[in-house]
Amino acid sequence: MYIGLDSAVGVGNPTTLAISLILVPLTLVLALILPGNKVLPFGDLASIPYMFVLILPLCKNNGFRALIVGIVSLASGLYFATDIAALHTQMAIEASFAMPEGATLLQFDASREMIAYILMHLSVENYVDQEAGTCSFDSPGFRSMLEFASRFPTQKEVEAETAAFADDFAKWKEAEERFVSGLQMLDNSQYVALTSLQKLNARHGGRCAFIGYPVEDGSTGSIFRLTGQCIAMSSTCENKEAAWEFMRTVYTEPKDGTPDNNSAIPIWKVLYDKQKDTLMRTEQEIVPFPLTQQQIVTVPPLAEEEVRRFEDFINSIDKIELIGERDLFNLVLEVCAPYFSGDKPLDETVALVQNRVGLYLSEQK
Repeated sequence: MYIGLDSAVGVGNPTTLAISLILVPLTLVLALILPGNKVLPFGDLASIPYMFVLILPLCKNNGFRALIVGIVSLASGLYFATDIAALHTQMAIEASFAMPEGATLLQFDASREMIAYILMHLSVENYVDQEAGTCSFDSPGFRSMLEFASRFPTQKEVEAETAAFADDFAKWKEAEERFVSGLQMLDNSQYVALTSLQKLNARHGGRCAFIGYPVEDGSTGSIFRLTGQCIAMSSTCENKEAAWEFMRTVYTEPKDGTPDNNSAIPIWKVLYDKQKDTLMRTEQEIVPFPLTQQQIVTVPPLAEEEVRRFEDFINSIDKIELIGERDLFNLVLEVCAPYFSGDKPLDETVALVQNRVGLYLSEQK
């Protein structure tokens, strides 16, 4: 008698997990440095552990050998993917799968500068060491980020395209109309909360997926953004323990009558649990497209699986927007402006960013 087992049975092996975690960033590095490679893996990174379920026994559970085999296998896989990319593209064309004419990946007024600013938020720790006052922008990752951002229109091109709109409301309405008609492939949601999950699902006609922006190290391409009033402690505070105790009290013990901000994730767990309980028990009436259709849709209570999926997503985010870094981001964008306009080559731009930010960090020490 033969018993067939899924490869997931062996994924829990400690060596398999360790080698797989090492290979995730190595795969991205290989994709950037291998000559002739034109594939940047993304979703496939999660399948690496399943590949090593069979490789590890062949290597007699030797982690070093498995790592070498993995590097060779993944490098070969990238070349294979590059080689058949044209075939896949042709198959998609023959299957009549194509972006509609005039369609965009993100909102139609997304510029190179905006994309670069967002990606800087998600990856600044890879290039800047605030404590040491050093930076490393002369890296493959930063170059790749600039090249990705340069695929979008320039700020001047966006301004020319949107000049006909009377105000911001007209632009927002145009963006929603394009999304409804299928001319926008991805939804650039700046704020995601448990209370907005049902609306996002309704907008997408099913369960929405939190893809995030591409990040070099394969981490979550999303970031926490603070809203409302913020409390901070100065580094020169004379009684830090008392200050921490005050902040702990404010942020963990809401007073009676504290308003529940439904557009954000509450900092108080008791209010979040209240939100969750309400959404899991009652139907909600929402308007998925308030600017163009104004149609009220009744949605069922959130299922436990949806809540768990949302919480897993939130717990996977390990970055937070720091207001103090905006000057740094603006400096980087200022230096990159000639590159985005086509007036300066990439190598020269990267060298200037390294020099200017290095001087900036030295002045801040």
